[in-house]
Amino acid sequence: MRILPYHRILKRFGKTDALLKTLSGPLRVEPSTRPVLPSSPGTFGLFAGGKWHVLTPREPKAFDDGKELDCDFLQKRVFGPLYGIDDPRTDPRLDFVGGSLGPDELVRQAAEGALFTLAPVSIGQVMQVADSGGVMPPKSTWFHPKLLSGLVVRSARGG
Repeated sequence: MRILPYHRILKRFGKTDALLKTLSGPLRVEPSTRPVLPSSPGTFGLFAGGKWHVLTPREPKAFDDGKELDCDFLQKRVFGPLYGIDDPRTDPRLDFVGGSLGPDELVRQAAEGALFTLAPVSIGQVMQVADSGGVMPPKSTWFHPKLLSGLVVRSARGG
């Protein structure tokens, strides 16, 4: 079993230049000549306006101990305060793309939105959240392969 990334698509964000300027508050924004699909926490990819960018937090300390998940960072420091997205599960301006899609398919699914690519959450991070009694944020893990629970769950009623 593997945990794959769950990317975010921000819709109706305005002009790309304004988006990049807004993001440059909490993040360093650097252009990239190739697709950015992060493999470790604390770095994000952004595809907007037909171009890829690498995003890194200006204060990366939160990622040093593995306590802050990438999706939490984006929600608490970007989508919430900068775009007023309080509930990522229900806000129509935020969409999610999970799994092992390649960069071309991710860009196609993002259409006119700004695609934020994230590293997959590690099993260690999942365990840390569970051990602390926490709950994983919505759309933070994409497990592959999906379990067919009917094959692995047995009735406790003895039947």
